[in-house]
Amino acid sequence: MILSPTKWKTSQSISIKRNNFEVFTEAFESFNERRIDMLDLREIFGNFSEKSKKVFTNLMKKPDSSVKPQFDGSLEILILDRSGSMSESDYPPSRLDGAKMASKAFVKNVKKNNPENQIAVISFSSTARIECMPLSTKEEFPRIISAIEGISTDGFTAIGLALKKAESIITKYPSSYSPRIVLLTDGLNNEAPDPIDIAVRIKEKGVQIDVIGIGGSPSDVDEDAMRKVASVISGVVHYWFIKDVPSLVRKFEVLALREIK
Repeated sequence: MILSPTKWKTSQSISIKRNNFEVFTEAFESFNERRIDMLDLREIFGNFSEKSKKVFTNLMKKPDSSVKPQFDGSLEILILDRSGSMSESDYPPSRLDGAKMASKAFVKNVKKNNPENQIAVISFSSTARIECMPLSTKEEFPRIISAIEGISTDGFTAIGLALKKAESIITKYPSSYSPRIVLLTDGLNNEAPDPIDIAVRIKEKGVQIDVIGIGGSPSDVDEDAMRKVASVISGVVHYWFIKDVPSLVRKFEVLALREIK
């Protein structure tokens, strides 16, 4: 959580322990989500170096909203569960390790077959965060892989918040980029907002949502809710429970091609 100006003043040691870039990123995101205002931002960044202040000033310049990202290809958004239960070993080596292996296979297959596509990575537990904004698999492959590898487990399961993060990315892109979400989870949403409500809103924009459940058994996942989150295309519900890591990797390789098998 971002430091308030008051906490910043009363705990100077934090500015030593925390990296300026980490605080900078959290603060700017908080501003965009309207959790802090411009005065808070200016007071926080008043403690930074002149170089950081210059970066801050450039970011605060009003962007041209008519300018949209441009690339040849489609937009893929991977959403990965990092809640505490993802450390369970009933899906060896662990549920999260399996998710990472499958996600990296997805990225590799996109790079191989659709190198113009861009991939964003979002993770969620009690909160949701963007691990990387959309990046080209052709030019930024190592950064996407690094974002996946850096995910670790903690907290509860806020699927709705993760979908909201994805929605915030999608709104920056024209529908011509055929945005698609691939969501992986091992559990039951237990934080607001309701993921079904957010998913309905996203799907109304023409976005495809593929959902994967993993774990010791299908009963570990709220399958009824995940089927409602998933898209239905040509009568096929895009929700699948995958029972083991090799099958998960194969499924993600197929999903990278946007094929149904």
